[in-house]
Amino acid sequence: MLSLLGIFNQLKGNTMIRYFEDEKECYVDISGKRAEIRQVSRAGIIAECQLNDLRDETGVSFSENLKLHIENEDGFGTNLFYTMLLFNLGTEICLVFLSNLDDDHVDDATDYAQMVESIPGKKFKDDGFRSSGLSISYTSNELAVVKEISLTKNIYDSIRETAQKINKLFGLKIK
Repeated sequence: MLSLLGIFNQLKGNTMIRYFEDEKECYVDISGKRAEIRQVSRAGIIAECQLNDLRDETGVSFSENLKLHIENEDGFGTNLFYTMLLFNLGTEICLVFLSNLDDDHVDDATDYAQMVESIPGKKFKDDGFRSSGLSISYTSNELAVVKEISLTKNIYDSIRETAQKINKLFGLKIK
């Protein structure tokens, strides 16, 4: 049974993230556009899309078996996080911003430990930190910042808002 928001989205046009699977194939449609499948396993499917594909999307129809992989040339406005994963946690959408020293866009002199240590008011959480509503974890080669959003929030706007929060948190300057 569709929610009222799901019905509204269908009436509005092709704004939905849809995952289809049958015995022969599986595919993902985002805003009426077919997404490229990167990986299929028993755990689910990973599809690739562009940030602009999510401009009118919420997580209401986002399948729990689906992960979206996005790469963005401007680092989603951060100039540090050029890769992102999105997936459904059941009641929220998880936005995972990833920065890796192996990424061609990231400066080899970047020191993730120093960046994390400079964050004021951080609170320990498991193996990482929590600050400003963001969960942060890192190794010497990789930094991940996670933000959980409501299923009804616009995904594109949430990514942009979170990128601004990341810039403030880490003191990043836009090039």
